[in-house]
Amino acid sequence: MVGTGGYTPLQHAVEREQFCVLPILGVHSHHKTSGAFAALKVDGSVFTWGDRFSGGDSLQVQAKLASDVQSIYSTRSAFAALKADGSVVAWGDGGHGGDCS
Repeated sequence: MVGTGGYTPLQHAVEREQFCVLPILGVHSHHKTSGAFAALKVDGSVFTWGDRFSGGDSLQVQAKLASDVQSIYSTRSAFAALKADGSVVAWGDGGHGGDCS
């Protein structure tokens, strides 16, 4: 899910490094780039927010991030998600790994 204005409790907790509340919010792990955040939720979905040029906008790949994500990796301005079937979904700055088409 892409953030759509305002801050959710999840966004607030990650940005303020209040990691003790992340399990309560259903977050398994989180990652960041220079200007964006991605949270892997316990249900295998990914929530992103922040600068769209740094991976904060995952709208183009959101359907692929809705389930079965096992891990998230980040570079300076891109993210990659490893799915349960071994496929990789990338988004963010293509010059920093955000394009695996």
